Amino acid sequence: MAVAVAGVLAGSGCGAGAAAGSPAPTSISIPVHRPPAAASPGGTYQGTCHYGKVLSATVILRNTGNVGQKVQVRVTWPQAQHAPASAVQNVRLPVGRTAAVHLRTPATGLAPGIVSGCIYRVIVLGTFGRVQATATGSHQ
Repeated sequence: MAVAVAGVLAGSGCGAGAAAGSPAPTSISIPVHRPPAAASPGGTYQGTCHYGKVLSATVILRNTGNVGQKVQVRVTWPQAQHAPASAVQNVRLPVGRTAAVHLRTPATGLAPGIVSGCIYRVIVLGTFGRVQATATGSHQ
C-alpha cells in the first residue's frame, strides 16, 4: 500500500491513494511558473549623411532585443573652422521593429568648410513594455 501511495503522489501531486480493486485516480497537471526573462535591450543601426546649406542624415534603427527601447539618436557633422553641427531625436522602438530616423540642421560653415563624414551615436535611454521570451531578430 505504501508503494501505491508514493506512486500517486509523484504522478499527480495529491495525497489520496486508490483502494484495492478501485480505478487509480486521474492525474492532475500542475502548471509550472517560470520567472520572466530579464530585459535585454539590443539592436543595430546604420545611416547616411547629406551635405548642403542644410545638413541631413537618415539613421535606420532595428530592435533585436527582447523588450521595447527608448533610444536617443545623435548625429554630428564636423565643420572646418566652426563648431560641429549636431541634431538629436529620441525614439520609442518596439520589440522586433525597424525605424528610420530623419535628422536635419542648418550648416554653420560654408563650403568648403564642411568636412565630409558624420558621426552617429545611438544610446538606449530606457525600456518599455513586457519582456518577450526571446530576442526576436525577425524582419517586420
